[in-house]
Amino acid sequence: MHRRRNNSRPVRPGFTLLELMLVLGLIVMVGAFAWPSIQHAYEGIRLKKTAEQVMAAFGHARVQAMATGVTQTFRFQPGTGQYTVMAMLDDSQGVDSDASGASSAMAGSTAHNSSSASSTTSTSADSSATPASPNSTDPNTANSGAGSSSSTSGSCGYQLTDGFVFSKGDRVQDNRAALAESMLPSDATSGAAAESAPPVLFYPDGTASEAVVTIADKTGRSISISLRGLTGVARLGDAFTGEAPQ
Repeated sequence: MHRRRNNSRPVRPGFTLLELMLVLGLIVMVGAFAWPSIQHAYEGIRLKKTAEQVMAAFGHARVQAMATGVTQTFRFQPGTGQYTVMAMLDDSQGVDSDASGASSAMAGSTAHNSSSASSTTSTSADSSATPASPNSTDPNTANSGAGSSSSTSGSCGYQLTDGFVFSKGDRVQDNRAALAESMLPSDATSGAAAESAPPVLFYPDGTASEAVVTIADKTGRSISISLRGLTGVARLGDAFTGEAPQ
């Protein structure tokens, strides 16, 4: 008696709709628990990138000061994300500019007097000479700005990434910084600018102000950038919440 072979494969049951919904529900629950940690890590990365933006501005100002021989200033408004990098003339440059301007003014005045003398002689020889044109250059007007020099130049405004602001800034006050800060124009220390933090200075010899600048985000997390005055090198600290760690 021959037995019949059953060559059909066993049928495996599939997943039911209820099982699929349970699995999806577990995935959603795990994601909901993990999302705050993911978001916290993402905001920390953005905060660090914004601080690196300020460090890049510090480095650019230091390089510009060393390359041009002109002191650079970094200014920001606490509570906002606005900051500026500005070139500033020092005492020696101001004296040189004034001296060269005065020399130009004297040379121009001498040349004008010589031309006026020859013009007067020519006019007396001819009684029918026409009067001077109203558009002729006044020597006082032409030479009034010859010796003038601006104390600041090359000002550029920048903005931090959206959602980040400067919370505070501390700078060590010394005689060199006080002298340089006194050369800033009067409009830079009046009005709304008077509420800004003390400017961070970068000198042509590679040194800078000893300062600490703190950046905060909308969640209350902050990070500090420390600038070492002797070397002019900036160092990024760790992110923190609340008061800055000592």
